[in-house]
Amino acid sequence: MRKLNYQNMVDIVNGAGLLGAGGGGSIKSGLKLVDEIADLNVEPTLVNINEVDDNKKIAMVAGMGAPKKLLESGFNKEGINALELFEKTIGHKLDYLIPVETGAFNTVVPIYTGAVKGLPIVDADGAGRAVPELEMLMFHFNDILPSPFAIADKEKNAAVVYTENSYDCENIARNVIAALGMSGGVASYEMDGKECKNGMIPDTVTIAEGVGATIREAKKNGKDFIKPLIEQFKGYELLQGKIIDMTIETREGFDFGRYTIEGTGSYKGSTLIVDYKNENMLAKKEDKIVAMVPDLICTISLDGQPLTNADLETGLEIAVLGFPCHSKWRKVNGYKVFKHVMEKLGYDGDYKTIEDLNK
Repeated sequence: MRKLNYQNMVDIVNGAGLLGAGGGGSIKSGLKLVDEIADLNVEPTLVNINEVDDNKKIAMVAGMGAPKKLLESGFNKEGINALELFEKTIGHKLDYLIPVETGAFNTVVPIYTGAVKGLPIVDADGAGRAVPELEMLMFHFNDILPSPFAIADKEKNAAVVYTENSYDCENIARNVIAALGMSGGVASYEMDGKECKNGMIPDTVTIAEGVGATIREAKKNGKDFIKPLIEQFKGYELLQGKIIDMTIETREGFDFGRYTIEGTGSYKGSTLIVDYKNENMLAKKEDKIVAMVPDLICTISLDGQPLTNADLETGLEIAVLGFPCHSKWRKVNGYKVFKHVMEKLGYDGDYKTIEDLNK
């Protein structure tokens, strides 16, 4: 158990922003919440997953909607409102909160909510990366049910969804979020400490903090920040270059898009195309697939600022990095929950690991 200071939280935002694989909310949204935590004059508490007693009650709190809209509308009270509605619905208080995923915004939402409500945060989450849909979470793979699923906006608009599985909850909740203007706070997936330790991906907040600190220290000392990340996660630099084209459309509560990077320097003459649904799904280099979900396709500016898809703009010079997903994804054949998205992107084949694609 430890307290998180301002620098810790800034590092968490930047590290989670990179490891969110394009999604998980904007860096700017995450940093805004960190500033609001600082204004509370409170240092949130982070708890190692192994410190949680088996009988303690835990649930996730997050923002849900299109990342661009979440950035534009701002976010703070939504998570608190959703948590209070959730606790009222289940009839008891929670002992801990946990992030739904790794992302610049969604890693910080429970930290902010916990700071306001006096609840510690478990150092783990449901994906070890960001994902666009509820069934793409370890809650789903470990039979932790989404009912009840509390949804709230900044004001007094709210709903509680009851379903038998994450697929149905995703469909219904996404429609509610659309009715709330494409953004809202959510709270759900109650579990006990034993279920949390068995099912969740551990140490994700600390890992994100370490990534943010690595980048910050490298920039401060004028050193390379890409090589140490590749070495730490056994990853790949897929391309360095400039974004020359970008398309984005917000529909069905998601940001759908594609961006094209024209290689520079040693990558001159190469082109990388990335397709995304909130998060980066597929990367092709000269029409050859070089990375796909659930492996991570991540972006960072050449001056060391991690970027999400909500932060990208035409003309930015970036590096695109690829990292293997957490081993739990491969143990549960996690690709199957992304397959319907990949088919819409024109790929109907099987999952190929980033290691195999870059031999």
